[in-house]
Amino acid sequence: MAISSFPPAEGGGGAGGFYYNITLSGTYTVNLAAGLYDVRSTAPITVGGVAVDGNAGLLNYPSGIANLFILSNIPPWTTRTSGFGTNTILGVTYGDGLYVAVGSSGTLTTSPDGTTWTTRTSGFGTTTIRGVTYGDGLYVAVGSSGTLTTSPDGTTWTTRTSGFGTNTILGVTYGDGLYVAVGEAGKLTTSTDGITRPEEAVTTALSLEPKSPLISLP
Repeated sequence: MAISSFPPAEGGGGAGGFYYNITLSGTYTVNLAAGLYDVRSTAPITVGGVAVDGNAGLLNYPSGIANLFILSNIPPWTTRTSGFGTNTILGVTYGDGLYVAVGSSGTLTTSPDGTTWTTRTSGFGTTTIRGVTYGDGLYVAVGSSGTLTTSPDGTTWTTRTSGFGTNTILGVTYGDGLYVAVGEAGKLTTSTDGITRPEEAVTTALSLEPKSPLISLP
């Protein structure tokens, strides 16, 4: 049934009107008296010929409404085969035309369309992957035991030095040219390229110049 109606609870429904549950798009003849209505919908709608936000909240209509026009339905979520089996999925990101999902037991899968997923070798072994991000042409995955891996394409992953030691990395993000990773024991590290930490990129050059030998004066 595309539309069903039922009387409102006492004091509701807008001056004695009806509540309607509409599940398909289309134009519906209704009987809404003037009054205050709480508009909630998962799709764009017009009420009495006036377009309103589907989550507009409380709206006051001064005159009776004869029709509701539901423009379109937002499709429901569809279950897909993730490639995780019974392993927990803990994070997902999107970048450069590819979705990347990560989770327990070192599981990492990728998909170009969100529908078909392919399992990849994450570089985590059986260690839990707790987060993943994408930025500036690089995917970065983080997890337990301070493990951090990167990939330019989502397929081949390389282990990097995270600066966390054995502490778990709980999250990672990218913005404004900087990767930021956070985790246990108040640890936070940053990287401009996702591969090296700032302290690793700094080298100190010592210039040793020949000196004149000491002369002992009598």
